[in-house]
Amino acid sequence: MKRIFRLSLMALLVFLSTVCYAGQKELPSSSLTSPKKYILENGMTVLIQEMPSSSTVSIYALVKAGSATEGKFLGAGLSHFLEHMLFKGTKKRAVGQIGKEAKALGGIINATTSFDYTFYLTVLPYDKFAQGLDIISDMLMNATFDPQELEKEREVVYGEIRLHND
Repeated sequence: MKRIFRLSLMALLVFLSTVCYAGQKELPSSSLTSPKKYILENGMTVLIQEMPSSSTVSIYALVKAGSATEGKFLGAGLSHFLEHMLFKGTKKRAVGQIGKEAKALGGIINATTSFDYTFYLTVLPYDKFAQGLDIISDMLMNATFDPQELEKEREVVYGEIRLHND
């Protein structure tokens, strides 16, 4: 399953780097630049939309894996479960370190699973872009799946399912 996830990630991952304009209800048209699109050798699409007057950067990673893409496991919640597990550590970041590191940089990190995609997001001060990209790419490409963490997270996901059903 990890191999399938990694292949899907490499083939269909989109990093959308957006600099958010903070503190304004309407964006002045002069604050936007034209979006730039790059297709990397590995097939990944990178979109960049700059807002030079902003002090924050948002990094989105979209993985084409959601509840409707689970094939014979449709309804099992595998995409949602993997979303949770990617926050449970990597080869270089221990359990709990991903969220703490984003917070220490002055940002947030989160994720959500839809029918067709899983979205990973971090919002940080603009000058922390490189560190934010390192965190989110590390969790997507180097996640570890500790058996004890798998069991703990299974209960968390079951709880979310029960909450949604209630």
